Amino acid sequence: MAASVTRLREAAREVDVLAKGIAVVPGEVDEVASIILASYQAHDPGFNPYVPNDNFPEGTEEDA
Repeated sequence: MAASVTRLREAAREVDVLAKGIAVVPGEVDEVASIILASYQAHDPGFNPYVPNDNFPEGTEEDA
């Protein structure tokens, strides 16, 4: 029983470490996306990634 509790505590510590690592992912994704967008805009000053697209396939509208 004591060995099981020890293994459980070790697993909990590992999960905590993984969770802390995962917490930084959204910020890093935003940083990479900003770099990619800046690169596109440097090559094409008219590039606008936020152009609305009204030609969505049937069933993919926001209220569908």
